[in-house]
Amino acid sequence: SFCLAIMVYSLFPDMSVEYNGMIEYAIIVVQEVIVGILIGIVSSFCVQIIMFAGKMIDMDTGLAMAQIMDPTTNVQVGIFGNFYYYILLLLLMVSGLYRYLISAIVETYNVIPIGQVKFSASIYNDIIGFMSDYFVIGFRIALPVFSAILLLNVILAILARIAPQMNMFVVGMQLKIFVGIFAVFFTIVMMPAVSTFIED
Repeated sequence: SFCLAIMVYSLFPDMSVEYNGMIEYAIIVVQEVIVGILIGIVSSFCVQIIMFAGKMIDMDTGLAMAQIMDPTTNVQVGIFGNFYYYILLLLLMVSGLYRYLISAIVETYNVIPIGQVKFSASIYNDIIGFMSDYFVIGFRIALPVFSAILLLNVILAILARIAPQMNMFVVGMQLKIFVGIFAVFFTIVMMPAVSTFIED
């Protein structure tokens, strides 16, 4: 973050701000901090939506209890969430999409110059709309696995009525994991399109 800040500052050497007194200077600092926090939160949504989709897949496949420790965030994450997260990061590095992220950070200084921040009520509506769109994207990422597991549950319910002597609970747990991994294997080809869409 420090190196990125130095690079961005070198691109805009004329970042001069006029203020009268320490109170105006403190207000400008607080405004820029709020803008940075908002940009960081919105940027983190782009990655956290992948974790959200992976958590949904974990719940559908029965792997929600199998949590692993993520050393980057110091929180427990699901298996498929972590898998999708690192796949997305690798795609960002390999395809060069990280350059668009850096250029977007640089462009924020043209869109919102320092000391000219104006907060309005519409920004809350924009953030809420942005969050709702990304929840829809997360559901779409997890939809193939969800559909496959739903179809499997219907088949198991029919089999439970036809052959009640079979223990569908024991059979269903292994089948859900197998079908979930099978569905992820065939839908992983969507990840390049997902990463491009998220960066856009």
